[in-house]
Amino acid sequence: MPLRTATPISPSPSPIPPSPSPTPPDRVHVVQSGEWLYSIARQYNVDPNLIAEVNGLSDTDRLEVGQVLYIPPSPEPQTGEISHFASPTSVPPSPEIGLTPTSSPIVVTPEPKPTPPPVWPFAPRPEAPSLPIPPNVVTVLLLGAEGTTSWRTDSIMFVMYNPDTQRAALLSIPRDLWVAVPGYGYRRINEVDYLAERTNYPGGGPALLRRVFEENLGLSFDHYVRVHFDGFIRIVDALGGVEVVVDCPIEDIFPDPRNPEQTVHMKLEPGKVRLDGTMALLYSRSRLSTSDFDRARRQQQVMTGLWQQARRLEILPRIPQLYRELNDAFVTDMGVEDVVRLARIAFSVEPQNVQAMVIKYPLVENWRTPEGAAVLLPAEEKLFPALVNFFEQLAQPPSPARVEHASVVVENHTPYPNWAEVAASRVEWAGGSVTAVVEVPTADAQTRLLVYRERPATLRELVKVLGLNEQQIERRTPQPDSPDMVLVVGPDFAVCRR
Repeated sequence: MPLRTATPISPSPSPIPPSPSPTPPDRVHVVQSGEWLYSIARQYNVDPNLIAEVNGLSDTDRLEVGQVLYIPPSPEPQTGEISHFASPTSVPPSPEIGLTPTSSPIVVTPEPKPTPPPVWPFAPRPEAPSLPIPPNVVTVLLLGAEGTTSWRTDSIMFVMYNPDTQRAALLSIPRDLWVAVPGYGYRRINEVDYLAERTNYPGGGPALLRRVFEENLGLSFDHYVRVHFDGFIRIVDALGGVEVVVDCPIEDIFPDPRNPEQTVHMKLEPGKVRLDGTMALLYSRSRLSTSDFDRARRQQQVMTGLWQQARRLEILPRIPQLYRELNDAFVTDMGVEDVVRLARIAFSVEPQNVQAMVIKYPLVENWRTPEGAAVLLPAEEKLFPALVNFFEQLAQPPSPARVEHASVVVENHTPYPNWAEVAASRVEWAGGSVTAVVEVPTADAQTRLLVYRERPATLRELVKVLGLNEQQIERRTPQPDSPDMVLVVGPDFAVCRR
């Protein structure tokens, strides 16, 4: 959540402290005007998440003037480690121990070493993991930030394009991933961008993020785009909304992003829906009944929906005008010419050549820091093989499914008419052409794919996106008027695939 500065309130005769804590009495802080959680944590060299936990702060983005905070003890640094708030421009002197003759008591005499030249001293890896990233891949890092004056990065997504294979890919990073941050010790990945901006790291948040990704995951990027929530709403509305095929039912209640005094109720069932900017943001952020991993998957759905919307609108000629009108809605290192060039590339990619991956269990593991914060650790023995496979797919030749022009009829044998929309969307992403959607209510139908004409590339893609097994594929004798394939959607259809 964003960490805003303290808001003045009417003075009260005696601020009410939180419940008693074992923290020593001299570690009590009274919030002053303009202070925020991170600045207070830095003052005492304590993890801000620990301060929030000790004081029972359910809303860490609001501190009030006069509020009393108990400050937990600073963690004892272990040998070779740098504290969370170690200065990025100096290394603390380490004492040397001198011993008197054995007849006398041992005397410890601190002799500070000279401070070395200013450097970024923390290096988590001597070598980054080796990944088979195709040499000509163009990568853009998308950052969705909550708040504007201070923020945590709510969404972190790599968008990649391989011009040699006409393939594109989305890779989402969990916001609670625990990473080594050069100069700052270990932190959640969603803190890095603002932390660098706040402390004037050379090159700002993108520069520090580049180092973090290179040294922890072997990833890098060519460009970046940071979008704050209000800017995201404006961009989606400027495109006329976004069409999303919801596969898993979802319901949540949020504060209205543009009017926090009011709430917005979101309830969506499986099927095709059009979302305005506000609802697209809420759909991307909801986690009341789901997880952060599922949220990342929905963020990818919204991104691909925006991509398809832009393709349908033939938006390329409008990009310069939109760039000028919306340039205060995002921060990027790309000029309008760069955006036009990348958009032209993106619009040439066919859906069946787009792959997506969310780093989730079992590629990460739950872990609790010594300060008590719940984070995710990379399970390297599983994560890096998965990343290797991800990039090997990005290097594969483009799928010939679109060339086959396979015609597919979707027969919905369930009482849920919107399930056919979900199935049809998956067929189109596999490269098939849906020629008809038919409602055929049948109580005992089983999901299966009827193959009348061999279209091997399309069949492979359909098996993958529909999650079918060999027993669900039936080959039939073609008739003059039969389509190439018929997808029978039964009550056992995996409509919700997380």
